[in-house]
Amino acid sequence: MVVTALFTALIAPYFIDWTAHKQKFEEQASLIFGQPVKVGGGANLIILPLPSVSFGDLQVGENTDGTPLLSIKQFSAKLELIPFLSGEVRVVDMTLDSPILNLQVNENGSIEWTNRKITLVNPKQVTLNKVKIRDAKINITGLAGG
Repeated sequence: MVVTALFTALIAPYFIDWTAHKQKFEEQASLIFGQPVKVGGGANLIILPLPSVSFGDLQVGENTDGTPLLSIKQFSAKLELIPFLSGEVRVVDMTLDSPILNLQVNENGSIEWTNRKITLVNPKQVTLNKVKIRDAKINITGLAGG
């Protein structure tokens, strides 16, 4: 029985259209980041041997001018499963392809990204072991002189 369950958990994710479940991920990710999250591209999930997720065309938050706070062409992450049981999130390997961070600085000097709602996960309980960022851009507006 246990062997059948493990075999199913290993094979089944390859036959499921995870793109159809994007809305649930968007809801949960929005609670984690404290900002609205939208997935415009495909989605993929693998459970065993190491849980991993990947999403295309990911957008996090929205500035006052309508631009996303963060957009990522392709996002992927591998996570440890056991720490989830104690409320921790341990990311073993994360890759961000072509992320664009659009920061808007207000007149009082604060950045919109810091105006988050209450989050589902305490950032102190998140561990990132290996993060790869490829072809990143940071756009900052609102500073003196443009």
